[in-house]
Amino acid sequence: MDLSLEELGEQTNNKDEKDATTAASLQKAINPYRNIPNSVIKIQRRKKRAREKGKDDSQVSEKITPEDDFASEYLIRTPDKVRSFDFSPATNVEKAEAYTIPIAEKKSEESNEPSKLYSLDVPGHRSDIRTLTLSSDDELLASTSNNLLKVWSLKTRTCIRTMECGFALCSALLPGNKYILVRTKTSELALYDIGSSTMIESIKAHDGAVYSLQVRSNKPGFVTGSTDKDVEF
Repeated sequence: MDLSLEELGEQTNNKDEKDATTAASLQKAINPYRNIPNSVIKIQRRKKRAREKGKDDSQVSEKITPEDDFASEYLIRTPDKVRSFDFSPATNVEKAEAYTIPIAEKKSEESNEPSKLYSLDVPGHRSDIRTLTLSSDDELLASTSNNLLKVWSLKTRTCIRTMECGFALCSALLPGNKYILVRTKTSELALYDIGSSTMIESIKAHDGAVYSLQVRSNKPGFVTGSTDKDVEF
């Protein structure tokens, strides 16, 4: 394996994966390489290559060379010669975003802040789901996680509403299926309007986190239970 930089048209490192790098040749291909951090593995790989060439691995030098630092993973063929490339940094919320960066035409001018052009993400939650609540007519399902409240249509199996919330611990769809109550870790009780996708009211009713929320079926109102050892109606 030859890693001569003279034969490489473009090189780039994956900043998110410390054990990976990539080099593109002047040909129509991109060749990813993996960094091998363990010196023992490097020697073992060199001896294996010597055996494959019919040589005696006992005569293999124990000195580490640049060729031992990298292992070719695979070859990505491209229709044209590669002039430049880069890794696409991945977010931890399963989405891809594109930004535009305005450049000042003159040195005296200041460029504006980068702005998001568009975002492509999956409809699900970005963290663990904390609560699930079903509507009385079995047509809607509300799910909550850290900072997100989502309403799903069980008929179409799609997300129809997404609203920001706190760290949800319990939730309930109110009779009529137009409003959702969400109790957060900060002891806030928030009321959300499904139609407008907005929080219309928020109050602090307990001194501790609320882990239980039950809507009364026969009378107006609901009951909450908290770590402050109080049950409130």
